[in-house]
Amino acid sequence: MPGKGNPGTGIALLQPPGLVLVRPGGGGDRAGAFRRLVDVVAHGGAWTQVVRASRGGGLGRRSAVITYPVPGSMLPENIRRPGVVGHLSPGCLQWAISGDWATVRGDLADDELVMLAEATGVEDGVPRVREEELPAGFAARPPQPYFPPVVNESRYGAAGLGEAKALGDGLVYTTVMACGGFEDRLFTGGISASGRVRGRLAAITTAQGGNAQLVWEPRTGVVACIGYSGAPWSKAAEAALHRLAGRSRMLEPSRWKALRPAVSRQPSNL
Repeated sequence: MPGKGNPGTGIALLQPPGLVLVRPGGGGDRAGAFRRLVDVVAHGGAWTQVVRASRGGGLGRRSAVITYPVPGSMLPENIRRPGVVGHLSPGCLQWAISGDWATVRGDLADDELVMLAEATGVEDGVPRVREEELPAGFAARPPQPYFPPVVNESRYGAAGLGEAKALGDGLVYTTVMACGGFEDRLFTGGISASGRVRGRLAAITTAQGGNAQLVWEPRTGVVACIGYSGAPWSKAAEAALHRLAGRSRMLEPSRWKALRPAVSRQPSNL
């Protein structure tokens, strides 16, 4: 788990939209039970910077997440280069930097992870990649908190959505957030490719609990998720989640807030 850090300065935090599902035959935005989860300590925790391959890169695919600060590594040093001293294992590099520790985690090759670490500095407690030192074919996203300051969520019954056969008679939910920590968790919690949602690369994961979630980036820096709990995972369930994604509607922050979602202030658990 990332450790406490200093809040970054000069960074505009993205307010995420909300995601609602339309019932068979139509239905208003109030079809679900809405909640707006606020993490009041996210700005004071760890920060991240996501790096993507320009070709073939997407959420959890040909990408990496740099996180600072994190707890110090107890693993033996097995890599020592100018500016990068730490422990490298498949998919993750931990190294000492700016008086603390950082990680770069992703599905990239070991040498690519090392090059990203070598290109990373820390400014005002925020990891920042020096773009002129990035490996060829990669691009860095703007920094974001590890934990999402806001998570917009809606909940439904699978039967009311017409998907009880595939998803059981349990819960279907959507979440939308803007942070780097969710993708970092994807690399530790398991992820598999799952086609596209509205042209964007999508994946199946269990990183948020429940039986499974379909996740994608509807826009840069925003993660959307449709998940369920109530029936074992199956290909039929995956197809059902894609059908629901096709019937989803994205509401801009002002429209989402106009629904007057219940607000719960609590620590984020992604």
